[in-house]
Amino acid sequence: MLTTAHLTLAPLSTDDAAFFYELSDNRTETERASDAPWPTPFLTEAMGKFGTDWANEGIGYHLVRLGDGLGPAIGIAGVRFGSLDSTDNLNVYYHIVASERGKGYAVEATQAALEVRGAAGHGALPVLALIRPENAVSQRVARRLGFGWEEGRLNSRGLRVYELME
Repeated sequence: MLTTAHLTLAPLSTDDAAFFYELSDNRTETERASDAPWPTPFLTEAMGKFGTDWANEGIGYHLVRLGDGLGPAIGIAGVRFGSLDSTDNLNVYYHIVASERGKGYAVEATQAALEVRGAAGHGALPVLALIRPENAVSQRVARRLGFGWEEGRLNSRGLRVYELME
């Protein structure tokens, strides 16, 4: 468990799946009313992998709570292994509930998670953030964390590839 000035971060586990799915739910009302499976197979598979990261690698995503960690979850932040263009890297992720955005919690939580990756022996790997081009808020968070974007650098899904400039 990690603590910061305002937050408590605990390893994300399968017990946190419902919160992860709710946080990831960007469906429209029409999509929610459809017969499409929810959570999607992609999210279900991802949640399964998140639980094993901590046991296998000593890093992963954290469930973020305010203060002493006894209140409700407000987000997820962390780093886990990824691969881009057949090159190993660490992928940073942050997502804070709408009611707590704009208070610096994404930066605070992600900074703590970045410190853990070095302690776990993964400090030499490049750290990337994959961000939708229209997500200006996430891009600002990435820049505050020290990530930079090289014009035109996109992954196969059209996401901007930001890299931590250490």
